[in-house]
Amino acid sequence: MEGSQLQSDLNRFGFEKVIAEAVIETFAHSHDEFAPQSFLSGLTGKPVMMKLKWGMEYKGYLLSVDSHMNMQLANTEEYIDGALSGHLDEVLIRCSNVLYIRGIEQEEENREMRE
Repeated sequence: MEGSQLQSDLNRFGFEKVIAEAVIETFAHSHDEFAPQSFLSGLTGKPVMMKLKWGMEYKGYLLSVDSHMNMQLANTEEYIDGALSGHLDEVLIRCSNVLYIRGIEQEEENREMRE
């Protein structure tokens, strides 16, 4: 719903203009905050863990994301059933295969490398 439409709906139902503006501002901010493209842009250059629909997991540094949200990882490790299965270096993963992606904290990554 566009901001101006939301504004008119809130005003029509008797909300104060100040409250309506606060709601619109919150909606606009939260919409950008949870957009997938901006989330992935924020992870670019950082270590990530990605799980595919088939259960394999990949850990590496997110190098880039294209307009279709395909992702390029560097220094990639493949995990199957939680066990390290190999080092793949650089990989390209099609977006439609990804179940989830999450950032890895630096401390967590260092701990896993020591094990």
